[in-house]
Amino acid sequence: MSSKESKKKLTPEERAEQDAKAMESARRLRERREAARGEAPIDRDIHLSLPLTRVFIPLILLTLVMYGVTRFAMSSHNTELFRISGIATTVLFITAFVVWFVSRHQAKKLTEEMRGPKERSEEKPKKKLLKGKRKDG
Repeated sequence: MSSKESKKKLTPEERAEQDAKAMESARRLRERREAARGEAPIDRDIHLSLPLTRVFIPLILLTLVMYGVTRFAMSSHNTELFRISGIATTVLFITAFVVWFVSRHQAKKLTEEMRGPKERSEEKPKKKLLKGKRKDG
């Protein structure tokens, strides 16, 4: 658009037409991006339905609460509470980290099973390393 056209007021029909063109362009761009990127390796619905994923959120919340207790103990100069809550916070954080990645691994396996052998055959075959025979001579 030139500067004269951009200053011109658009009628509602022209604005609707431009909006429709922009929406169509965005849809095509989204389709191309999804086609290039491929399908997600983990189905979000499967991941969120797993028990370990459901445990993760309360575990993180409990970790944050314990962190708050640790900060409170430090400010009130309560060394025993500070030491215990600091250890508990660390253990809870590590546990939450492990739970999250185990649940992602489970979700990835279940997603592959759900999608079935059709998608596996479309995947690129892995290259095998072949050992060449040595010729001594």
